Amino acid sequence: MKVAIIGQGFGRSAHLPAWQADPRAEVLGVFSREDTPAVLERADVDIVSLAVPPAAQPHLIGAAAGKHIFCEKPLAADLASATRLKPKGQLGIDLFFPEIPAWQEARQSLSGLGPLRHAHLSWRLESRAFRFGATGWKTNPAEGGGTLVNFASHTFHYLEWLFGPIAALTAQASGGHPDTIQAGADLLLQFHTGMTATLSVAADAYQGSGHRLEVYGQNGALTLANNSGDFARGFELKVALKDQPWQDHTPPDLPPDGDGRIQLVSRLVARLLDAIESGKPMSPGLAEALRVQTLLDAAKRALEQRIWIDL
Repeated sequence: MKVAIIGQGFGRSAHLPAWQADPRAEVLGVFSREDTPAVLERADVDIVSLAVPPAAQPHLIGAAAGKHIFCEKPLAADLASATRLKPKGQLGIDLFFPEIPAWQEARQSLSGLGPLRHAHLSWRLESRAFRFGATGWKTNPAEGGGTLVNFASHTFHYLEWLFGPIAALTAQASGGHPDTIQAGADLLLQFHTGMTATLSVAADAYQGSGHRLEVYGQNGALTLANNSGDFARGFELKVALKDQPWQDHTPPDLPPDGDGRIQLVSRLVARLLDAIESGKPMSPGLAEALRVQTLLDAAKRALEQRIWIDL
């Protein structure tokens, strides 16, 4: 399968080595968005791999004319743009946390906690954009960015992967920045099972505590934490059952070579190739992408109106 990668940043640093790792894929090149019209018209392109801002993705997916798509999260800058998409080929999306061994082990460990009561998710760091005062789409909600979009697109996906569908939510943006910059948000979530969760994300947190999930059930508790600064590696899993001390359940981590995200993207693009060959729907694919977009839209409305949103 011949692959054209569009996006000179993450496209070159992560998508390119991920596709090159699978012998079924032949990368034709890494192209800029200015090259896109000519690339999408090429008959020899089977798969388009997009590493572009959310606001740019719907047009490119729509213009792909039946080619298969691998894209970044979220699918679009808004729900309306996402729901209009009707890709004719397979579509895969880069929601990679369920590919991490520690997250997979955490999911398997939940059954030992008994009925789940509540959870807390905190993801606090200082991103490069806030550290160096950079401006651009990644901090601007109007351009499909902002911390809610960049972080919660992942967190919504893996929280539902762990706990099932979210039934309702409310949200509050963190202050201290102009309206054009969204640095963080705090959310309350209600799941269909009855359990609740708090979610706090921030990209302007100097010496932030990192990425941490706490889960509390009738028969025990679980923590999954990473303060290493590496998005993919360094998660430590601990479980404590009733009347027992904390036990380390951390599985072997991803290999230490290079950017760990490349290994996770590699797993997803390999699964997309499997889906193309088998004809079975890709997962995470269009359905998961639209669900994340729906949750992001609900969170944005909750932020603006300061109300609970039922889903």
